[in-house]
Amino acid sequence: MDRKTLTIIGDGFVGKSSIVQCFKKKSVCESYRPTIMDTYSLAVKVRGRTRHLLIWDTSGQEDWAHLRKLAYPEALAIIIVFDISDRNTLDNVFLQWYPEVSDYCPHVPLILVGNKKDLRRGKGDYVEYAEGSAMAKRIGAQEYLECSVKTGDGVEELLQKANVIIFKRCFSVCW
Repeated sequence: MDRKTLTIIGDGFVGKSSIVQCFKKKSVCESYRPTIMDTYSLAVKVRGRTRHLLIWDTSGQEDWAHLRKLAYPEALAIIIVFDISDRNTLDNVFLQWYPEVSDYCPHVPLILVGNKKDLRRGKGDYVEYAEGSAMAKRIGAQEYLECSVKTGDGVEELLQKANVIIFKRCFSVCW
């Protein structure tokens, strides 16, 4: 079976694993289990055909950076996730995650994702859509999307966008 690889990175506690669980279960996910490094196989429909996607769910903790390197060589797209309710995680997109991706796989398409958009309804200093979009442009991401794992809003769109990017990237070679 020929599988295409999607890698998900970002700070700890931004919701990377929950996003992957929503991809798999097609349902809203509310539980959290810290990740060191997990891989998941997922069958997805792309242009009417079933494709197999291997998803690397990586740890955002610095202690596991040496393992995260394993997720980059086969990646055909990378999702960088930040938490809309924590501005530091957006700053780290440029300070940590973009440089790391640039070092290990500089030509792999990026998708920047603001997670926890449901929290914007409350009070707080949240990252606005325009700020996330500006960061996506700054790092050269092909897409900027926002989602909420809690409500499920935007999660399916994220999976579809990632698959389209992978499909386009290797249309003539991979599929």
